[in-house]
Amino acid sequence: MTYLDIADGNFDPLDPRLFSEDLFWPTLTELREQCPVYRSERNQRVVVSRYADIVAVTQDWKTFSSKVGVPPVPFEASEGAFKLLPSEADGEYHRAIRELLNPFFTLKKAQELAPKFRSLTNELIDEFCERGECEFVADFAEKLPGLAVYEGVLGAPRDDLEKVMGWFQSILLNQEDSASAQSELLAWCRGLIESRRGGDERHDVIDAIVHGTILGRPLTELEQVQILINTTVGALETTVRALSNMVLHLATRPDLVRKLSSGESGFDRAVEEFLRYEAPAPMLGRTATCDTTMHGTEIDKGSQVLLCYSAANRDPRRFDDPDTIDFDRSDLRHLAFSRGPHVCLGQHIARLELQVALEGIIHRLQDLRLAEGGEVVYQPTVARGPERLDIRFIPSPRLGADGVGGR
Repeated sequence: MTYLDIADGNFDPLDPRLFSEDLFWPTLTELREQCPVYRSERNQRVVVSRYADIVAVTQDWKTFSSKVGVPPVPFEASEGAFKLLPSEADGEYHRAIRELLNPFFTLKKAQELAPKFRSLTNELIDEFCERGECEFVADFAEKLPGLAVYEGVLGAPRDDLEKVMGWFQSILLNQEDSASAQSELLAWCRGLIESRRGGDERHDVIDAIVHGTILGRPLTELEQVQILINTTVGALETTVRALSNMVLHLATRPDLVRKLSSGESGFDRAVEEFLRYEAPAPMLGRTATCDTTMHGTEIDKGSQVLLCYSAANRDPRRFDDPDTIDFDRSDLRHLAFSRGPHVCLGQHIARLELQVALEGIIHRLQDLRLAEGGEVVYQPTVARGPERLDIRFIPSPRLGADGVGGR
């Protein structure tokens, strides 16, 4: 048993202590193996932790709704406006918004963005490479996802990124400042949308939000803002942690670096295995729309149901030797991007971004290792990964212009 004792029914799946390295995986393993559908008597949250069960829940949106909220901790919305569309929608309404946005998030679109991602990767590495050391989270991981979305997907001003990221961090981590940060972010979204009205169309995501229609009608101003919020910040925190998790493993596993450096393993498969092994979003939520049961556990109408992707991605019923990183495993169908109608809209772009970044890191940061005395700390948010990661390396020249984010 872990000290976050599951047996007494008082375990809180959002206890911040759970994020520590010594408790996280033992606790999730205990949940999955001993109580795959766990109901906390403390707060009535239900945790589902086996692969097949989570797939079933994600397919059944009528019983397990996303409308109330998908983050494990619902945001206290200022102005009643802070909602993530289309993530927090269901049925025909959800499908209509996805159909409006889908053309900008296809695999083909992601492949077109690979040169932009490569340029940004080199630009960021150039800033610290010659030092032979960096704090990877602040110097790279927290910068690349935002720049990739702003410059590659949205066409939003680069200079706005730092303040938008600051607002989002306050929303996630600072309860006292959350309301004001939400108001600032909402105002920024409204301003960006307004700046594009009546101008020349660029045929991009913001144009689709401003001029697009769903269900035979234009989007309301509130819907436009809520979609832009999701598009702007929805994947930033998870991609930051995915990058940090990858580099932590590379810095402590020289055998993995050798496999990638030699071409023995491809960057595309490596990214999939890293995402399986360490899902950057450990849990996301649904809300039960009626009384139901699973594995004999009663789930009351209105209960928040947390889908534990981290535990499911290491479910031995699905994956052989699941606690081992294996770039060559035959089954790479992890749940890091969820499944069903709410599968991550930006999954293709996130994959290409991670692949290109991984190739740049392997090529340009030789002999990668943790800095002596550097402590790896995890901070509990909607995502899980190192909050700080001090690394050292031997600098190497830029990738050539024909570098590709996968072999």
